[in-house]
Amino acid sequence: MPPSYMPPPGQWTPGPSGFGQQAYPGAAPLATYWARVGGFLLDAVILAAVYLVVLLPTHSVHGMARATSGHVAVRAGLSGGATVFVLVIGVLYSSLLIGLRGQTIGMMAARIKAIDANTGNLIGFGRALGRDLFERLLGFLLFIPLVIDLLFPAWDPRRQTLHDKVTNTVVIKV
Repeated sequence: MPPSYMPPPGQWTPGPSGFGQQAYPGAAPLATYWARVGGFLLDAVILAAVYLVVLLPTHSVHGMARATSGHVAVRAGLSGGATVFVLVIGVLYSSLLIGLRGQTIGMMAARIKAIDANTGNLIGFGRALGRDLFERLLGFLLFIPLVIDLLFPAWDPRRQTLHDKVTNTVVIKV
């Protein structure tokens, strides 16, 4: 391929050995798998802290211990309102930040950003909401589909999760 060759807009071509791959011509390189993991984990810690600050003082977290034949089983749970709060805050956190800015706080720390795979533009609230809801749906399907989704960038040539593929997004380095 001559050096002046540029694929048509929207057509992605992998780089040699997977390093320095770009989402589309002229885009920043794709985010590494470990940068995505780091951003995801930081976001989980941030959301857990928010949940604890709000839910513990309101006694929305409850536990139950049961002893039977020498074994003690402890079960913790959330009240109905607390479950709705956790879901709504989690969805809004991700959808608003990624939709309007391309990054959650964890993604900012990891220096990565979610963008449209064809144009490089921000994806907007609607697509970010769909991206987040698809990921949560996979989590509700017995956890294994979510694990597959989160591991998918480790072997995918475009380093996309399944929720990236559904919404036609990629995560790039910034």
